[in-house]
Amino acid sequence: MNLFGDKILKSKTIKVFIDYDSGNEIDDLYAITRALIAPELEVIALSCDQKTTMF
Repeated sequence: MNLFGDKILKSKTIKVFIDYDSGNEIDDLYAITRALIAPELEVIALSCDQKTTMF
């Protein structure tokens, strides 16, 4: 229940959208693989960019 006394329905999975840069690092591949095999996550989309960003 929340502060107003309403019941909160819990979803069995968390929907995620993964946005990554496809550089030569292993961290993106590891994170995507972990998300795909995690039973509590539902990967609904993947988005990638191959350019170097200036953020």
